[in-house]
Amino acid sequence: GWTDKEIEEFTVDLLSVLRQNNNPSAAIRKLRQLYVVIAWTRKDKKLSVQFLSFLLQSLTEKSQPSHSVTLLTSCLLNELAPRYWRDLSSIQSLEERTLTHILPLLLTQGKDFGCWLENLPHLLKWIVGQSPSECQLLALTAVTAIASSCPSLIGEEFIQKFNNVLGQWLLDNAIESARGRSPADKKNKAPTEIDGGPVRGNFTILCAAPVVNHDHLRNIYAFSVIRRWLITNQSHMEKAFASNASTPTSKNSPTACGNEITLQSIRRLSNLPAASSGLTPKKNRRDKLMDVILTYCSRLIDQSELKATNIIDTTLQFSCLVEVVAIMDNICTCDPSSIPSLFNKVKRIYKQVLDINKGRTLLAVIQFFINFGDTVVFDTKDALEFFFAKVLDARFHNSFLAFDVVMFLIENQEKLCVHTQVFTRYFPNILKIFAWFPRTYLSEYIQILPSMISPKTATEMLHTIIDLPCVSAALEARHMHQQAQSLIANGRTLPTKTTFDFGVVMSPSFEPILSFVLRCCSGKGDTINKLNTLHDVLKKFYNHPRVTVCSQCIPILLNVFFKVIMEKASYDIIHDLFSAIIERSVQLFQIKQYQENVLEVFSAQILILCKHYPRIVMDRQTEIIDYVSQSKHAHNNEKELYMHLIWIIGEYSSTQYCNKCTKECILVYYECIESLTYEVYLNTAGDSNKFTPRFVTLLMTCLAKLSSRCDTIQRAQICLMKIGKHHSTQPKNGNSNEFIINRANELVKLLQLPNVASAVLNPALQLENQGAISKRTSLSLLLQTTQH
Repeated sequence: GWTDKEIEEFTVDLLSVLRQNNNPSAAIRKLRQLYVVIAWTRKDKKLSVQFLSFLLQSLTEKSQPSHSVTLLTSCLLNELAPRYWRDLSSIQSLEERTLTHILPLLLTQGKDFGCWLENLPHLLKWIVGQSPSECQLLALTAVTAIASSCPSLIGEEFIQKFNNVLGQWLLDNAIESARGRSPADKKNKAPTEIDGGPVRGNFTILCAAPVVNHDHLRNIYAFSVIRRWLITNQSHMEKAFASNASTPTSKNSPTACGNEITLQSIRRLSNLPAASSGLTPKKNRRDKLMDVILTYCSRLIDQSELKATNIIDTTLQFSCLVEVVAIMDNICTCDPSSIPSLFNKVKRIYKQVLDINKGRTLLAVIQFFINFGDTVVFDTKDALEFFFAKVLDARFHNSFLAFDVVMFLIENQEKLCVHTQVFTRYFPNILKIFAWFPRTYLSEYIQILPSMISPKTATEMLHTIIDLPCVSAALEARHMHQQAQSLIANGRTLPTKTTFDFGVVMSPSFEPILSFVLRCCSGKGDTINKLNTLHDVLKKFYNHPRVTVCSQCIPILLNVFFKVIMEKASYDIIHDLFSAIIERSVQLFQIKQYQENVLEVFSAQILILCKHYPRIVMDRQTEIIDYVSQSKHAHNNEKELYMHLIWIIGEYSSTQYCNKCTKECILVYYECIESLTYEVYLNTAGDSNKFTPRFVTLLMTCLAKLSSRCDTIQRAQICLMKIGKHHSTQPKNGNSNEFIINRANELVKLLQLPNVASAVLNPALQLENQGAISKRTSLSLLLQTTQH
């Protein structure tokens, strides 16, 4: 990065170029260079006051430089504001062309410097100006942004004036004005409906206009800010409805701007006769903006049912419906008495959007149903089932829909958990979004993952999280297959060489396995017995970027999963999960780093599970013995988990932890560990480095503990003496052999005194918990006193 001295020299040179104003290309180049340095440098770079003052002055002067220089100057000041300068003149005296560059600076300044409060009246004057201009639109968006950021700056009178402006902009767009104001514009055709027919009411955002003039833009801008404005002034709207419930509205009450939003203009917008208008304002509504908004939304609903002439207009129709439903949601929040009538309109939209290609609109409708369905006794089960079972399965890869779904789940997490089974029933589909966008939504899925875990789904959930890299690979293969089919349908040839072979994945023989991996709902089984086949078929995707990123996120999700399990799960669930952990430790997707990370989580969590529920060592004895008896695990990635299980056997195979732990049960464990110890002894003949000293000493300690509980001390002594003797004859390998020999001798001497061995190797649980046994006790020193 540049030093402060280099920046100072550069700004002096740039200031000279700007003052001369005879070389715009050099000025543009230098401004770009300075902007990049300032924007991409972490350390704050101070610029001289003289330079900043000149830049600000150049924006407000009547004789401005070229548009590119002005735009770059505005961007540079925006990047610096409000850290190094606070002087921002009032916008009252600015011209239209200078205001477009000053307004962004005004918003950047924030409320703390007083610029917002000082200029709000001036912004309103720009908005209510009679001549349409670009500044009106910029001022409208600026007021909305300021109100959203700091609602306390907006007073009652300002709200009334702004409401009237929004209503006028929505209404005062008669079709006659759509031809334009100049003679050239009048030659253009009038706007039409989206299906090409004549317009049946006022101009709306869904009217097709060959030429868009300022009147149209004002209409579009007004509709675009309505929802944000309603949210910002929700408390004001609620007070208005509450205070006016018993106060009739004067029919001739003027608005704050001197113009009245009349019933005739509302009826003209909806193209309804006076006698049949179903949206005449209620007597308890003093704010007629709400009626204008509802009438405008009703017209948009009517227009959305027309058949558009092209795909873009169809997309626009359903995008507008998303906004319409959100606006109605806000109105129902402010005025609960509107819920029954608006609910019928939303159900009308619902019938239109029962289609997998209209997922975003359907999700907005479902949100409305969730918020107000209880008021009208409406069951959202069918809508939720259609969306999460069918729409999400087909459109999970759509980035816009994926974002909406994730936000929907987070915002409605409590309601969905209490009143529905969305999380527990459809988590395989919900997790497809994560499998497709793993890096994007990791933090969000950490929030919603606990809601997917239930007593019925815990084991299946564990398998699903572990298999997410496989899901990611399968989704990628299916996506490639669909793209290939599309190319073939369009008569194009497929590339002869591809990095990832999706043909095998999509073969009919693999379809049953693929169907399970990409299932939509839970409850079809925890896992499959052909995981190795699945991993072999998907091995071409091991290095796919999406799969790699997904595999890196799995340990994080697993830790969240086990945290929830330890807080809320019963022993029956832990009982099933213990077997799943052992089973899946040897059946993981063949990505080395992924396997190491998952097994590290398993190793840590299995210690926690057994500490809280030690009786599981007896209840799952068969699975533990089957796993521990295979010494190959001591060399593979699961060696840490393997050693932890051996330690668990020696620690918790005791009557102190479980009444089921009889001598016969302990003897079964002893014989398993003894056989394993002899196997290690035989396999290390001539190669003492085959097993780590830590593993050998752990095995010997476990053997000694078990022998002290099941009357097999003599057998254990023989075994330990052989291990010690064997390592004493091996070539020296640092301190490893000496460490093993010392531990073997210590245990042999300790077992010569059974009562002492029982007290040392099996301390009373109460004493152990109270810390009666000092952590500094030296077993070697104790054993020195037992020598004969």
